[in-house]
Amino acid sequence: MGIGKIFQIKSFQFWAFFAGLFALSFFIFFWRFPDAFFQSNFYAEDATFSLKIIDKQFFGALFERFNGYYIFGLYILTGIALFLNKIIFADFLSLPKSIALISYAFFSFSVTLPILLFWNKIKKTNLVFLVVLSSFVPLAGFDYAVIGNVGNLKFIFSYIAFLFIVYRIYLPEGGRGYILADFVIFICAYTNPAVYLLFPVIYFSYLRKVFLEKSGLRGLLKDKSFVSALILALALAVQLIVIKLQGIPELKGYMNEPFDYKKTIEIFLARPYLYAVIYNFFDRLNDFWSLFLFSFLCILTWIYGRKKWTYLFSVYSILAITVIFVSTRTGVHVFFDSYKMPSGPSQFFYTQNLIFYFIFIWFLQEFFSHMEKQTRVLIFVFVAGFFLLSFPKSGSFGKNNAMLKVGTFEENAKKACKASSHVKDKVKVVLYPNPDMTITELFPKKLICH
Repeated sequence: MGIGKIFQIKSFQFWAFFAGLFALSFFIFFWRFPDAFFQSNFYAEDATFSLKIIDKQFFGALFERFNGYYIFGLYILTGIALFLNKIIFADFLSLPKSIALISYAFFSFSVTLPILLFWNKIKKTNLVFLVVLSSFVPLAGFDYAVIGNVGNLKFIFSYIAFLFIVYRIYLPEGGRGYILADFVIFICAYTNPAVYLLFPVIYFSYLRKVFLEKSGLRGLLKDKSFVSALILALALAVQLIVIKLQGIPELKGYMNEPFDYKKTIEIFLARPYLYAVIYNFFDRLNDFWSLFLFSFLCILTWIYGRKKWTYLFSVYSILAITVIFVSTRTGVHVFFDSYKMPSGPSQFFYTQNLIFYFIFIWFLQEFFSHMEKQTRVLIFVFVAGFFLLSFPKSGSFGKNNAMLKVGTFEENAKKACKASSHVKDKVKVVLYPNPDMTITELFPKKLICH
């Protein structure tokens, strides 16, 4: 099914299937961290994004860089939240609630996206399994930093780009889905620079045509999908030029300690790959067992997997996303302590775990194709039961009361307005993420003081 034909589908079954899983996923994310809505406050940079749009309008804010690069996707989500808030609440003080709803919804859309892209490649049962697994992606100890905000959604754009790259490569000759795919990859790259390490794989098929099929460059230029890929490369080069000319600011004092190489296997192998599946038993691992299990999975996949490049690209993508993050935040190792839970900040690793879930389900489908139905059912029930027992350890499910200690944005804004009655211009309000890390933001008094 080409992506260009998705909205032409008349099948009630398809849309009911998608809507049902989207609603289920939305409920799961809401259930996992309801305080983002009921005790709503801005998470760190979310207030900055909102104020920039209000101050510079949407397109003016869109080209504002964050830590040296663009964050198109985050400004788009914040703009949607502002629009939603205007319709539902009509009060800026309620904007964090709208941001929470958009965050729940965007997470749900991201984990149900494989239904739209791979409807004809992944069986329905496996799609259900994938959506449920992804909705319970482990965030132990850090669900407050991921669910219900916009700022840390930038990492999931790497997962979206990964899905569209895989989808694009599987497009049949003459398929039109490449236009939307390239546009989405562009937005993702202008939100998370890790995408720059992933998208070059789309050009391998064109290199094969040139060097193996001897089609020549002139023949490629007649291929509209190649022209689109060429435009994508040129568009992405613009951001690289901007970064080269204007540089990336150094965040002093933020996870910039020298890397501890003794934790290499845990950080680069166990956490981004294995943790997704065995987080319930992760504290029982060590470097030896991590290497053993990873090697075993690779051998099993190589023997039974059919689309070898899909697995290679998945393994590479997970590693590339991890490398680009750790290379800029070498001090992240301080959050790792010999495989003890929660094993590193989840906001920096949940994308890798989502990719692992995708390829895990992809492999199960190919693995099951070698078996009789009765054997498939037994293994599927065992695997599903294993994850079902693990889900309670994937997060706090409302037990994280950090936001109760910080206070809602509305409460803090009213306190700040009362204490700053003599101030004419801007008022400083206490924000989130947690009681141990107080963040404040200046808001125009006319915006929050009624």
